[in-house]
Amino acid sequence: MSLLRKLSRMTTTMLISIFLIVLHCFNFGLSLTPLEAFQTLKKLAGQPVPAKGTPFSQIPGPRSFDDRICIVGAGPSGVHMAYLLKEAGFHDVVILEKNGRIGGKSLTIKHRGLSADLGTYCLTIDYIRIFKLLKKFKSTQPKKISGTTLWDESRCFNATSTAVWVVGELIRNDEATSVANASAKIFQASIRYIKKYKELFGSVEGELMLKPSKEVLHQMRGTLLEYLQRIGAEPLKYFFTLYQTSNGYGNLDEVPALYGLLWLTPAVLADGQNPAGAIDQLDNGWMPLWEDIARAADFPIYYHTHIRRIYRSSRRTKVFFWNQRPMVFDFLILSPSMKEMIKVLDTRKQEHPIFSSLNDDGHYTATLYDVTKQSPRGLAPYNIYAEPLQNKSNYDVSIDMDIFGLRNQQHGAEFAAGQTPTNGGVETHVCWQYGRIPPNRSIINRRFYQHINACGPRRVRRIVRKTWQYFPTYPVSKIDNGVLWDIYDMQGRYNTWYIGSSVIFESAKSVVEYNHLLFRNYVLPKRSRNRGWFYHRYRHIYRY
Repeated sequence: MSLLRKLSRMTTTMLISIFLIVLHCFNFGLSLTPLEAFQTLKKLAGQPVPAKGTPFSQIPGPRSFDDRICIVGAGPSGVHMAYLLKEAGFHDVVILEKNGRIGGKSLTIKHRGLSADLGTYCLTIDYIRIFKLLKKFKSTQPKKISGTTLWDESRCFNATSTAVWVVGELIRNDEATSVANASAKIFQASIRYIKKYKELFGSVEGELMLKPSKEVLHQMRGTLLEYLQRIGAEPLKYFFTLYQTSNGYGNLDEVPALYGLLWLTPAVLADGQNPAGAIDQLDNGWMPLWEDIARAADFPIYYHTHIRRIYRSSRRTKVFFWNQRPMVFDFLILSPSMKEMIKVLDTRKQEHPIFSSLNDDGHYTATLYDVTKQSPRGLAPYNIYAEPLQNKSNYDVSIDMDIFGLRNQQHGAEFAAGQTPTNGGVETHVCWQYGRIPPNRSIINRRFYQHINACGPRRVRRIVRKTWQYFPTYPVSKIDNGVLWDIYDMQGRYNTWYIGSSVIFESAKSVVEYNHLLFRNYVLPKRSRNRGWFYHRYRHIYRY
């Protein structure tokens, strides 16, 4: 039996331990335990370094606590912004939502006693503010994902761990000569990545770094793969493929480097070496969190509102609808995709060139389904399929999760052998299919059933399918010129704030941190504006 085949039978924790011990004994002449090695990386990542770049300037915002504020979109960014406004003392906020529910790309389906997430589904160590919200609103709580199974060319055999796959890819592609050599290269590349990040940005508060100089922008130019090659961290490309591409965040040779730096921070990279596991899930799904936040904000939400046109002046914003009378507001906050919003917004000359360049053609399809015949199993219920990630194929299944196994933290040899308890003899799964072309139902169905029947015909019952427009990005040329900081500089200029994934990054952590960034640099009004008795008596007329 080959060395890699033997390694694939071990748990991820055992493999990390072996690799780190080999690495330190043979390459550095040290004898450290796996925990000490992890703590070395963690210490380097957490070492405080003064933030580098131009500090964020103060931004204009609502002029009075009496201002009537409109938030477009009841997704995570919109609901969280309403909550911050409530906490700050604003009392007249309206949320406009085109669908019939809150949560945006967070969608939790209750099925057979399980909470299955078809949108947002995991947390990393960087989700600091999300963990604080979970501590305050206790309807759903984090649990560790017990491990990951990676499948290579076959979806039936050769199940392995992510650690073995990354090392194996380096060896197969002649980028390393042995397991010890591959482990050393990965560790050294991790050190270079963390040190370079600290050199460029220092310690970052929140999500977006301070505005970098032209020299720093030049150093992080190009795609993520080009950046890794330039700083001598190319061995990390296989690790990044699993953490970045499998989550729908683009191919390394296409996505701008900044998006990789926002998602895979030094803390996340170091925590990836944690023997205890690096990714969390929520036991009751994500929807209860946003529902709790919306209840705490306690502002009216208008569902099924279809905006026809938005006109703005220096003091007022008037919103016209297809299905109801117009409404007038003092301040506007936009959370949906800005490429969609500029179709109804009276865009200014600074806004249109930026937001029209937004690339929003990425789509993620999530399918909740039941199967009666046991699926091929590895050592953990979270499955990643490497072939579609490497081949850049559209809408092949790249992730498949056994929900009962995940929620009950099943893993190990018993799980792989099918000896762990099941949910009444039926397996409930969620699978993910990612594509950078417009979604085609026939292609999605064909690839889905190819995945289901890859190891023989199985009886499947599809419960829910949802396709999301996912991960809006700006072109490499725009990112290289600092477009995210240009957007920040526009905040409040046109009586408008822009929030959500199209101005930062597609994750719950990112949009929540960006909301806090705006509030940190917005000076609250000193007192409410006295509008007089006429306004308060005829306020219902003013609103329309």
